[in-house]
Amino acid sequence: MRKPTLSSTTGLNAQMALGILVLLLLGITAVKTWRQNEENYQKIMMRVTADEIASFIPEDFEFFPSVYDKPLKPKAIISMLTSGEDSPSVFDAYFTAAVAHVFTFTQYFNSLNYANLNYEYVVMVTENVSARQRSVLLRMGARVLVVPSITRRDLPGMPKLTPRYSHLSLDKGGEYEYVYSKLQMWRLEGVFETILFHDLDLFFLKDTDPAPALFKFADAINSSYFLAAAWDCCDETLNSGLMVFSPNKERFKEMKQLAPTPPYNYFGDQTLVHHYHWNRSLVTVLPQAYNVIYFGKLKNFKNEQTIGFHDKFWRRERWFSEWRKRMMATRKFQLEQGHSYLVPSIPKKLNEWTMVQESGWMGETVHMVSFGAISQEQIEIRQQVAEFNLQAICTIEKRGVELHELLKRLLEGSYNANGSWVLILFPEAQMAGTSSPIVLELARFAAIFGFCDSI
Repeated sequence: MRKPTLSSTTGLNAQMALGILVLLLLGITAVKTWRQNEENYQKIMMRVTADEIASFIPEDFEFFPSVYDKPLKPKAIISMLTSGEDSPSVFDAYFTAAVAHVFTFTQYFNSLNYANLNYEYVVMVTENVSARQRSVLLRMGARVLVVPSITRRDLPGMPKLTPRYSHLSLDKGGEYEYVYSKLQMWRLEGVFETILFHDLDLFFLKDTDPAPALFKFADAINSSYFLAAAWDCCDETLNSGLMVFSPNKERFKEMKQLAPTPPYNYFGDQTLVHHYHWNRSLVTVLPQAYNVIYFGKLKNFKNEQTIGFHDKFWRRERWFSEWRKRMMATRKFQLEQGHSYLVPSIPKKLNEWTMVQESGWMGETVHMVSFGAISQEQIEIRQQVAEFNLQAICTIEKRGVELHELLKRLLEGSYNANGSWVLILFPEAQMAGTSSPIVLELARFAAIFGFCDSI
């Protein structure tokens, strides 16, 4: 046999290399084609799934983002927001609580794995909730579901409130006018397997997400339809402020039909939900720790055992400091993400926060404008006052700018673009460092002088 020469060996190696290269190219092309086909398949399957889910969504409901833009999870945590004015204080207590709850479940509890959970946070709103409010909730990471409202006026045959419950604000313009809108959740059959609902005035105290444990109660119930809830503090009824249930359109129709009749009509949606489910043995009672109202039979419930505090937490001394910390964490997150709306800065004491709420300016910002020869120490103090938790903007104008120029700019709206209130600080003004939100000073100012118009 003749030994291969150098040239023949080189030619052979070149042919082998060329063959390997061709195989690699074919392999890469095949992988790309497979991946493209897989992606197309996934898109088709997502579309099929979205079409299927969309077919279950009532025509008068609308999700933002849609089920096509963002696939739904099988389970949902839902809260309900039913009203609010689009004004500087558009952000009333309930809306502010909604924003804080979205932050709590999407960031505070689950910042690292929210996208991988089998449930999502949904704020169900009625049509009178403004577009601006909805956009804020979306920006925070919630899904928004718009539904028609249901009030006592929408339930034919609904009698006047009995004397026992006549103090409740269930009629037009009242705080609880829209509570029957909760029933709309039962129409989400085929959209969500399980719903965990909580009122906006229920504050979850612990640093761990309560949802997995609550969904676990539901998973353990061997029934195609169920409702789990805890007892109310004062009536022998279940409290509808925290419920885990399987949506069912037939149950919705039945409850809506029964709503005007005794004993279902005594106390808004709560007695309706209670008597409907209790009389049919459809109830699993949740541990009281998840829904504690410190009145009546629950007034001595132990603090250390409490998981959910249900009692207008924004105006109660109990757990105020814990709620304030959560709110400030929400505000910090919004600042870091560059949000245009921020939840208000909360003073350290409840009586101070009450003053801010009553002033109607809890969402206001003060634009502090300094001019003239200012010491570096004063510049630093003024900037310190304007830190994120103090709800102020600080502008230091260049030296040489006169007061009349500032007033001209003020009238032209140069400063009002970033704040409803403008505070012009003279060079001689000595501002002390403070840990109080500047809106508290605004509230005190209004209390002294007795007017409410912005400068």
